[in-house]
Amino acid sequence: MKERILYFDWLRVYATIMVVTIHVAANYIGINYLEGKTAWISANFYESLARSSVPLFVMISGALLLSSKQEINYPQFLKKRVSKILIPLVAWSFIYYCYQVFVRKWIEEFSFTEFITKFLNADISVHFWFMYMILGLYLTTPIIKVFIQNARRKDIEYFLLLWFYASVIVKFMKYHFDLAFNVELFHVTNYIGYFVLGYYLATFPMNVWWTRIGYAMALLGFSSTFFLTHYFTVAQEGVPQLFWYEYHAPSVLLAAAGVFLVFKHLFAKRKIGPVLNVANKLSFGIYLLHILVMFSLMNTRLMRIVDAQHPLLAIPAEVFIVIVISAAISYVISKIPVVKNLIP
Repeated sequence: MKERILYFDWLRVYATIMVVTIHVAANYIGINYLEGKTAWISANFYESLARSSVPLFVMISGALLLSSKQEINYPQFLKKRVSKILIPLVAWSFIYYCYQVFVRKWIEEFSFTEFITKFLNADISVHFWFMYMILGLYLTTPIIKVFIQNARRKDIEYFLLLWFYASVIVKFMKYHFDLAFNVELFHVTNYIGYFVLGYYLATFPMNVWWTRIGYAMALLGFSSTFFLTHYFTVAQEGVPQLFWYEYHAPSVLLAAAGVFLVFKHLFAKRKIGPVLNVANKLSFGIYLLHILVMFSLMNTRLMRIVDAQHPLLAIPAEVFIVIVISAAISYVISKIPVVKNLIP
């Protein structure tokens, strides 16, 4: 039996909290900076801390799936991995669509054709894009593993270097300078790089120098996301400029790689506590449910009390409330036969 990698549990909890933080803080980031400077700055602080969350989830998945030495049996792999994402995606997309129609009345009437159209266009809920993306990575995992299992360390480093150019440098140049030497590198673009990076950082030993630099990378990633977002937003008369929130922005890559290395150093031999382990085991359920919980809490007395506070306090308070409620619902669902398959 494969030994459990303890720091993955800690990373998963951190990433779960940060994903919820992104969506809570987004309510404040959308306003013009000049309409509420301190509120916007507070939200920018939390958003900057949280942007590494999605890359971290992808990195954990890559580290786990690509490190397996077992030969892939395609029917079993598709049943185990793909169905684990596809079934909840279809089911929860339908639940969210029905919620929008029958509870919130955001859609005039139920239409199965409209649901199918929205589902195929990833237009049901803002957070489901991640599931479409990770589903694609799961489907290509057998192909990626052929490369990984036959690659030397320097081969993987070459792959990551190409990915860094194609997905980070090119986007940076295009956004800030409207320039891009965009050669044909589509096969090493976007989230596949984080997938392989997770495997690389988890598999290959890092010396003390890399451990120390991990702390610097995390701090530099967080701070540069915060200050650069603030600077460019002020320069545009308060209109939010969110390039540095992009998951392939240089600052977010720095933060994600840095946090991964820091957690690997701090928690390699430290088991997660029982309370946090609940969040670890229910992380997928929390992810699936948290937007629905946020919608349901809108305009309630509890949220009016929370929202009356300064965002520096209101944002973490709402994150805590949403996570607790989402975890509780996820736990109940996980104990119900058949229905528990909605949260594998």
